[in-house]
Amino acid sequence: MVAATKTRMQIRIDPKLKEEGERLFRSMGTDLSSAVSMFVAQAVHEGGFPFRPVADPLAAAVKAAESEPAEYVGSTQDVKDMIDAL
Repeated sequence: MVAATKTRMQIRIDPKLKEEGERLFRSMGTDLSSAVSMFVAQAVHEGGFPFRPVADPLAAAVKAAESEPAEYVGSTQDVKDMIDAL
């Protein structure tokens, strides 16, 4: 008898999120099960989440922006010039 090389895992997920995930990963040439396996493998490799989790991404972005020095912008042309300088 050959030992199983994989084990079954059951998770609960919002049906719409599951459908969107299946569609996304199918468009990338894989499936949801393989994507979950890749996520877990990467987390084990890194010793934690393979991304920086935040409670509220918008709040984190605002906090990061607030830590930047404020700069006065006098006109829309000044904004365009600032963007062009990036």
